[in-house]
Amino acid sequence: MSTLNVDKVDPSTGTALEIGSSGDTVTVPSGATFAVSGTMNASSITAGTIATARLGSGTASSSTVLYGDQTYKAEPGGVNTPLFRARITGQSISNLAYTKIAFDICSGTTGVSDFINGGTYDTTNYKWTPGEAGYYQFTASLYAYTATAFDQFNVRIRLNGATTFLQSLFYHELYGNVTQTGIAHLGATDYVDVEGYQDSGSDLALSTSSNMTFFSGHKLIS
Repeated sequence: MSTLNVDKVDPSTGTALEIGSSGDTVTVPSGATFAVSGTMNASSITAGTIATARLGSGTASSSTVLYGDQTYKAEPGGVNTPLFRARITGQSISNLAYTKIAFDICSGTTGVSDFINGGTYDTTNYKWTPGEAGYYQFTASLYAYTATAFDQFNVRIRLNGATTFLQSLFYHELYGNVTQTGIAHLGATDYVDVEGYQDSGSDLALSTSSNMTFFSGHKLIS
């Protein structure tokens, strides 16, 4: 194979230059760089696969998406974690006083009664911290029975131990089931807990049934 040593090749007439003929293979060898300062039409790429690293910055994977700004980011939606569901081993709500509900069991990874997948549940202070920012949906449910009709039976979900962002009231019943659900935005280090209130005239024991008395939450979107 002969070698032609030149610094520049120009067409002899006009402005069109053709290298090779139909059926030929033009090779740029390993170690050489094919640099295009002008325009290369994308329609000319008719075979092969472009490496994902050439499409944008960031890490391309099965859980990232290439956005319009040519960066790979976490795919929207996906699984709704972190999530949790906690229950109690037994507790009473004081009469005429808000009482923190001791949801002290939250440990499993599967099942119906209690579980946690992401975030941190504090079974001593009965609160959950997500560990990542996002919009979360929460549900708190309390169930109790008394021979004297309730005047008020209340459950509220608190944010960071001070701000009540969800609250529900239930009136005039012997069997009391009060449930509150709603959505709130939490930062990674924010936390939520639950308080109950009742005025039956004495301390009121909550049902320990995990279907009646529970606290749960899960992430919706970032």
